[in-house]
Amino acid sequence: MKILIADAFDDSLPGRLAPFGEVTQDAAKAAEADVLLVRSKTKVTKEYLEGAPNLKLVIRGGVGMDNVDKKLCAEKGIKAVNTPKASSVASNKGQLAGLTTRLCAPKIANKPAIP
Repeated sequence: MKILIADAFDDSLPGRLAPFGEVTQDAAKAAEADVLLVRSKTKVTKEYLEGAPNLKLVIRGGVGMDNVDKKLCAEKGIKAVNTPKASSVASNKGQLAGLTTRLCAPKIANKPAIP
């Protein structure tokens, strides 16, 4: 599984996500990513999604989803979620790692993901 961290998060996040797959912060690898983590900077638009055909999950760190085209994600079978109770970078890192674990670990073990 390839995980792309597109925006600034805590420096420890890549290490916390590493057990679940290859983690990168290289935006040029969007086409290879299965999971995309964004904050408010990256806009997950039709154009972005066209350049990321392997995406299965978009996680928006923090409150709001105005930068994620949720309707198009749903149409493409991409789960799009956010972390509304974690609005700071410090609290986001734990919640993102936990959410990624809940959603990605079952895929690795060939089990259904937790809704």
